[in-house]
Amino acid sequence: MTDYSKWERINASIEDDEEDHARARLRMQKEEMTEQEVRRIHECWEKPEFRAMFDEYAQEVSDPKHKAETEAYLAQCEAEQRAAAVGGLGVQSLEAGGLPPGSGGGGVAPPPPPDGSQLLKPKKGFVVKTWKKEAGRKDFDRDLGKVFINVCQHADIAPPESKPVVSPDGRRGESWSLPNLCSPAPREEKDKVGHLCIVIDIVFHPEVLSRAEMPGVIGERWRQMVARTAVEQCASHHSMILDVDGLKVLKTKYYAEAVDENGVAQ
Repeated sequence: MTDYSKWERINASIEDDEEDHARARLRMQKEEMTEQEVRRIHECWEKPEFRAMFDEYAQEVSDPKHKAETEAYLAQCEAEQRAAAVGGLGVQSLEAGGLPPGSGGGGVAPPPPPDGSQLLKPKKGFVVKTWKKEAGRKDFDRDLGKVFINVCQHADIAPPESKPVVSPDGRRGESWSLPNLCSPAPREEKDKVGHLCIVIDIVFHPEVLSRAEMPGVIGERWRQMVARTAVEQCASHHSMILDVDGLKVLKTKYYAEAVDENGVAQ
């Protein structure tokens, strides 16, 4: 006679992996959906025009031609705004495939930036990986709470500044200020196993990235300082609880859904 209780105990003793957690999260999300929402999704998916729009969108965002058009458009905007030298600064995040958020391809130009702002197209630097924690939770979500922060550079950001300081024991040193700009909103992408993750861009002056790329101990200290600053600023700007002490500096230059072996978005 088969001892089913034995197999139940064995199964209960096996820890859930990432896919188990993902399935549990999806079940919770599905259970929280109202019957009307579920019915509406099914009705839309059955309409030929809806599926045609979805297929057209998928083809557009994967077409390299649209990436080149968008890159040219952003370069033109940046050049025009530099010439005009108008107002303050803002960060234009690039989604996977190089498309600005909401552009959708199809030859339709994204809306112009707000009056008094300047569009920045930052250069790639390196990526910081961390994790988020929901309010009221004890631990950071290591399974479905991944956050990737793209540390970028642009010459229009104010350069770093230092001032001399003296520690309580009399040692002299420097305190650094690292001006930066965060992307206006986090965006959702997928990690290498297909789970949703959060991606945020933050931009520093090129001197900051140059110091962080120096060899030896000095460069390592700068990378850690810049990485901590990036996590702290993104957490503050977007009202998130991020793991500062557990961050990891990756070799990837820029995190997006499609990257080549050098970490460059395709």
